[in-house]
Amino acid sequence: MVIILSQINLHIWNLKDKMSNDESNYDKNLKLAHQLNGIRNQIKNKLLDITDDMNQSSKRSNFD
Repeated sequence: MVIILSQINLHIWNLKDKMSNDESNYDKNLKLAHQLNGIRNQIKNKLLDITDDMNQSSKRSNFD
């Protein structure tokens, strides 16, 4: 899960760079970045649950 999180983070940062350099695909890249962030949050929540660190303030929820 940690490797997946790092790969998703890298992809999100690459999308952010693309959004800055190529505004013609800004909306498409923004949408993908938000979708990846939702997946990332689900994985982070699962890790918090596994480590018994889940509490309301640490829970991430933008994956609807």
